[in-house]
Amino acid sequence: MYPPPFYCPNCLLRGLLRPEVSVASKVDPLYMSLLYFRHHDFEKSADVCTAMLEKNPYDEAVWSLKTRALTAQVILRFAHLHIKRNTRTLLANK
Repeated sequence: MYPPPFYCPNCLLRGLLRPEVSVASKVDPLYMSLLYFRHHDFEKSADVCTAMLEKNPYDEAVWSLKTRALTAQVILRFAHLHIKRNTRTLLANK
């Protein structure tokens, strides 16, 4: 009778909807990987994609998402190192 509940992405990721039932196991793995990607959890996103590619290595959507997640990881690490280096330089010049 009631409309289906709206599943908040944060609730899906944290498993807050119904602790006794794992919602993540019922959700499409590609969707979960996209949620991880949108929440900047690139490592989990790439791990889910790797698991999906073991079953079907010809899925282009999964390959695309995995390459985006791995690229974002590298960019994030590079940006972090760049900020760290600039901070050291600024502090050394004082």
